[in-house]
Amino acid sequence: MEQAIVAQTRTYTVWKYVVGGFLAGIITAALNNILFFFLPLIKEVEFPAIIDEMALSIGSFIPPIIASILYYVLSSKDYEKGTKIYLAIILIGFVLSIVVQFFPDQLIEMGLLQAGDIPDDLALLTVPFHVTTALVALVFIPKFVGSKED
Repeated sequence: MEQAIVAQTRTYTVWKYVVGGFLAGIITAALNNILFFFLPLIKEVEFPAIIDEMALSIGSFIPPIIASILYYVLSSKDYEKGTKIYLAIILIGFVLSIVVQFFPDQLIEMGLLQAGDIPDDLALLTVPFHVTTALVALVFIPKFVGSKED
């Protein structure tokens, strides 16, 4: 008697992705606000007026939600393949967001920022926030979505 091996595909509801993105957004906003408080204590930096706690919280909360929706779109048909593509896209987006921070003159040339808006140590101010956001999107969202608890 021959036993057939049945490949079981994992599927999750969109709700699980959205809740994962929402929780990741809260975690990211909290971590980035902690960084916002401690960075000036570690090194004497002054954030521009455009970066305050509310702007940082909103800017930290929204990307994980968008990432979780992207993750749902990519992994709804094939979870394993979609997860690999999601991780690759998040890593590429993270690298691009970091590279941009080190070349603020190009942002001025493109008209995205005014010359007076960019502090001298832009990368020092923004890279830690991008790192925490990317790490939470890379680690927490897939772990939460792939967890067995529904």
